Amino acid sequence: MIRWIAFCLACFASPVAAASWATKEVCDVNALSLPPNWLSIEEASEVKVRAAELSNGVGRLWRIEAPSGSVSHLYGTMHVNAPVLLDLPPELTEIIETARIIAPETDNRLLARRFARNDRFESLRWASARRDTGATPFEPELEHWIRIFFSAYGFERPWTVLTDPALAEMLLWSPCNDFNAGIFPIMDDLIMLNARIAGAEIRPLEPQSAFLRDLSEAHRGAALHGTLQVFGAYAAPSHSSVQRQAGFALYAQGRIAELMAWGELYVIDIFGKERADEYLGASNGYLLTERNALWLDQVGDELDVGGVLMPVGAFHIPGDTGLVSLLRQRGHKVTRIVVTGEVSR
Repeated sequence: MIRWIAFCLACFASPVAAASWATKEVCDVNALSLPPNWLSIEEASEVKVRAAELSNGVGRLWRIEAPSGSVSHLYGTMHVNAPVLLDLPPELTEIIETARIIAPETDNRLLARRFARNDRFESLRWASARRDTGATPFEPELEHWIRIFFSAYGFERPWTVLTDPALAEMLLWSPCNDFNAGIFPIMDDLIMLNARIAGAEIRPLEPQSAFLRDLSEAHRGAALHGTLQVFGAYAAPSHSSVQRQAGFALYAQGRIAELMAWGELYVIDIFGKERADEYLGASNGYLLTERNALWLDQVGDELDVGGVLMPVGAFHIPGDTGLVSLLRQRGHKVTRIVVTGEVSR
């Protein structure tokens, strides 16, 4: 199971000395306004410059018109269940109510009843033998943060029981979702639920096991290593919800490229530019570029018919290999729909 991407920058703040990790106080965000001084003037300027390099970097909702004239839609989500983000914009709600097919990243309903008794894809998730250390080396500071991350869930040394793809899978998951679990679904599931109630058919873009299986392939070793390093870096402790609120605010305003740029600059600050570029390139090469192309292969025929709504992580939208650019390359006319609360451009 993958809930890409947990937008960890919206979950964790910059690294601090003490180990206060994702407490309820840190996780609770009840406003969508940008906190004052969330970044210095210099940092905010750098985020703006970097974000400007990404095409289609503003906006969550996009109209897709196929060469046949049929219309579908793309919506960028945040894989969190924070109530402040679950009041879906009316522009999206109207599309949900009339969608023919809902095409989320994945559909995590049980494939069979046996999965209720056994862990899904256990051979991909659990190491065959206990290991003293993980196959992927981390910087000492990152290793410390990851220990804190997992100790909150009751794991003392997760790399002794988890495969590296499973470790990456867990690091991608927002550590704040558990506080609302059982009542509030993540945004993707809420959209899927509402569309299914309205009569849409669910057609996931990839199987449940895709992330674990793909990153278990030897030729994706660099992608696995890069993903572990990047999301290990995001596991830094935080003491307040300021950064989480700032991430939510950028998202709600449709400033997706800025949110991405902020995360990239954070990784550069941790590793230095050379290694950060290596890790981000390898990780994004799989998580975003490769999967975007595979998803469009999966849903292409249905887009020709129309009535498809694709709710996927918002980071899949911007850039030359983002979904908007790829759809245009395949002959579709893609235009942004400005939703309530977003900036115009």
